[in-house]
Amino acid sequence: MTDYSKPIQSRKQAIDFILRLCADDKLFHFDDDPHDFKMFEIYEADNLVGRVDELFCYLKDPHKVAAALMEIYHEHD
Repeated sequence: MTDYSKPIQSRKQAIDFILRLCADDKLFHFDDDPHDFKMFEIYEADNLVGRVDELFCYLKDPHKVAAALMEIYHEHD
């Protein structure tokens, strides 16, 4: 289980965070509230709200990064 409590403090960590969500098959649209998804426990969703805010601090467009990483990650499915 991925720990979402650790703050994102760099661009690389932001990209790694999105890649981990993709690998865990828990990637969601960052404009959505993670509390709306049953795949997250309440404490995970609480932490994800902060992590998503941090993504926007380190990435110009986290949505584009997520789409690109998802395409690469699932290229050979």
